[in-house]
Amino acid sequence: MQKKKIVYLTSNMGSGHRMTAISIRDAIEAYYPKKYDHEIMDVLSMALPTMEKIAGSLYEASVKYSKPSYKAWFNITDKSNLLSGFDKSNYRAFKKNLEPIADAKPDLVVSCFPFASYSAEQLLKDHGIKAPLVSTITDTGEVHSAWVSKSVDTFLAPTNETAFFLEQRGISPEKVQKLGFPVRQMFYEKYDKEKLRKKYEIDEGKKVVLYFSGAWGFGPVKDKIKAIDAAIEDCVIVIICGKNEKLAKYFKSSRLHHHNRKVVLGYVDYVAELMALADLVVTKAGGISVMETVTMKKPILISEIVPGQEEPNARFIESMGFGYTETDADELGERAKFMLLPEEQERINQNYANYKLNDGADKRIADYLVKKYL
Repeated sequence: MQKKKIVYLTSNMGSGHRMTAISIRDAIEAYYPKKYDHEIMDVLSMALPTMEKIAGSLYEASVKYSKPSYKAWFNITDKSNLLSGFDKSNYRAFKKNLEPIADAKPDLVVSCFPFASYSAEQLLKDHGIKAPLVSTITDTGEVHSAWVSKSVDTFLAPTNETAFFLEQRGISPEKVQKLGFPVRQMFYEKYDKEKLRKKYEIDEGKKVVLYFSGAWGFGPVKDKIKAIDAAIEDCVIVIICGKNEKLAKYFKSSRLHHHNRKVVLGYVDYVAELMALADLVVTKAGGISVMETVTMKKPILISEIVPGQEEPNARFIESMGFGYTETDADELGERAKFMLLPEEQERINQNYANYKLNDGADKRIADYLVKKYL
């Protein structure tokens, strides 16, 4: 008997959309092993094979060097029909390039990218394929208009706020499922902190600050690490530099003054292990990074925000009492020091104890998709 097939639509412009697709795929495989075939498709590179890298570079440059311009573009497109019009014209212009979606003959399509829903629905309709379409929202608060498509059968909302704003945009409550945010299976595992301390040669009693610089070393990372290093005594700072080899080389340099020990890493695939070790996670406000931290119930300090796009994530963290936002390099160190105080750690831990939505979100999402549509 041929297995039913799930197709995931995503984009490599940033890692968040693809990681969301991988998380859902892995959750279904964990709870329903070898029952379904899966295929992840990068719709942006399919539609624009020669422009995808340029689009990614423009996005990177705009959020890194021209925040006001990016925020203005984000707000204008949110309040107009510009992006929905782009979605429809995109389908007409690139229909032939998107044919692999129909060729896969999916039984279920899971869209993890805001521009993909209309094109996918129209393509399947044109080919007579009656596969349901599910949209996985990666915003934890306000929902940009690019996500909203009447053709979607179900929206997966990671938070109560997301569900509220979907309904404010005219989506029927019956179409919205509040199931939590899909993160990779490694973030649901249990880790032995003492074994991890031995593995990374971290002495008992030393606090661990885990700093994510983002894939490109977003913001004044050097100044922010320096501020944390100066403010906190007797800690270990683990710095994840991603793909920024120049930044990693800088922090590994013997010329750099070391107030505290630093563990400097590039791109790693064992993030959950490092997060389990951490007493504080410092990161930009990307949806994936934020919700991975929430799933592991770690105090979180937002150090950078992509304007418009990531502002709801920062507000979510502060409103739930899981941490703070501090983007000023001069103030970041003192805020980090405050968050390592025992009473502050206990307060944040208690707030996490009261928040249940992301506990077991992977299984809820897998169960819903399989039982509802497969």
